[in-house]
Amino acid sequence: MLKLDINDLRKCIGRELGMRKAFYAKQVKRGRMAQQEADHEIACMERIYAMLKLFEDGRIYGPGSYNIPPPSEVS
Repeated sequence: MLKLDINDLRKCIGRELGMRKAFYAKQVKRGRMAQQEADHEIACMERIYAMLKLFEDGRIYGPGSYNIPPPSEVS
């Protein structure tokens, strides 16, 4: 069984976020995706990244409903 820790997950999300930003920009430019949709999807991924950082740092615990700030507000 593959062992993954929270840092592995955060790194993966960071890579995926970078790829999606580039891909969505191309999709918007080609008219295949609305800018609003691209912005929403990127914001969701950024919140996932921030949430994993907060879990990793021990600032949030377990399941629940959280108001996760954007990555720029998570240091």
